[in-house]
Formats: sequence, structure tokens, C-alpha cells
Amino acid sequence: MISEIIKVLEDKKAENIQIIDFKGHHALVDAFIIVSASSQRQIWAIVHAVEESVQSLAPYVKISGEANSTWVSVDCGDVVVHVFDPQERAHYQLEKLWAAYLKKTAS
Repeated sequence: MISEIIKVLEDKKAENIQIIDFKGHHALVDAFIIVSASSQRQIWAIVHAVEESVQSLAPYVKISGEANSTWVSVDCGDVVVHVFDPQERAHYQLEKLWAAYLKKTAS
């Protein structure tokens, strides 16, 4: 599923694609994919393209975010895609947060 999602993200020109692999570290999710989008229109184009691409792979897809959100997530079951406005992404720094978590669980 991750490779299919990455292809969609690249096709939609998502920026700074980062994958956080949780396999063996977290029971609820295998990976987070974090990307940036330069506008609201691009955020939603990415979200809808991901949703459409995983329909046959994931029986459960949940989108969290409002029409004007600067952070929208697409829960595809084993993979969660986070689509950010660049400033919102810099503020929350999910990569840094989860890197610390993975470092702790590896100890």
C-alpha cells in the first residue's frame, strides 16, 4: 500500500515526502507518510487522490480535516497520510516527535 500511496503523492506533486516506519514498534499503524502541499487546493487534491487510490486496498478510509484545514490526515488503516501546509508542518514537527518515540522504543 505504501508504494501505491507514494506514487499518488509524487503524481500530485506533494513536497518533502517522509515515511515513518512503525512496523514492530506500534500495534495500531505500520507507517505515517508526511507531506507538504503549497495550497489548500493542492492539500485536497492530494487527500482525494490518496483516498481514491486505496479504496480497493483498505476497507476503511477516514479523512480528518475541514475545508480550510492546514493539516489533513487520511487514515488508510495500516498507513496514515498527513498532508500539511508547510508552516503547519514546521510548527508540529511530527517527524521529530515520532523519531524520538522510535528511538525510545528501540532502546
